[in-house]
Amino acid sequence: SEAFVVLDHRGESYQKHNRPSLEDPVWRLRKISRLGATHKKLECHGIKTVRDFLMQYHIDPDFLRNILGKGVSNRAWETMVKHANECHLDSTQYSYYNDDERVELLFNSIYKVIAVKFHGQNYLPIDVLDLHQKALVDELKLCAFGKEKKLVPLHSPSASTSIVPSSIQPNVSFYGANLDFQHDGFSIIDQELPEEQLGFNTPGPESASYPCTVESAYKPENDSTENNKIMDEK
Repeated sequence: SEAFVVLDHRGESYQKHNRPSLEDPVWRLRKISRLGATHKKLECHGIKTVRDFLMQYHIDPDFLRNILGKGVSNRAWETMVKHANECHLDSTQYSYYNDDERVELLFNSIYKVIAVKFHGQNYLPIDVLDLHQKALVDELKLCAFGKEKKLVPLHSPSASTSIVPSSIQPNVSFYGANLDFQHDGFSIIDQELPEEQLGFNTPGPESASYPCTVESAYKPENDSTENNKIMDEK
């Protein structure tokens, strides 16, 4: 018989993905061998997926680097981080509010701070903050990831938050088009209502979120009829 080619697929299930997903096992990242020393060290610390790897990286990159130890070169470390950051993020978001500083941090699905709100103002992206503000954010991150993790997941993470673009100065007011997420201690009202019709009440102790009231700008026709009668009498 004629010679023929046999394809060997035995190693395909262990191949790296060019663009890993958050739920991929951590050994899918470049420079991490399945069941190798690095893989075992990470799993011993509860880092089993790419999501776990990225979360720990944004919580404390030095701790993650120390887990890998001196057996992993800086170049290999940079390759791992770069490959992990190429994955597509989901829409999950978290919030942390500090009462003392009156600052709220907004995190994405891998615990990276993407915006900050100072004293109830609009969210600002990280790249417009000054050095003092960035230092404060770094301090508050430590509080958020303390012994008791104080992050609050947003109930509607698919909605975009009102964030001032980098090209706009921090003191310029900006209103987003999609503001419908809500979490404990913080709520955004229906985006379809005009801004001048929106009012907020201070919540009572029985409520964890801030309720809102709507003052309608619509006036019944009988009001105008009553006014006409008064004019006729005059």
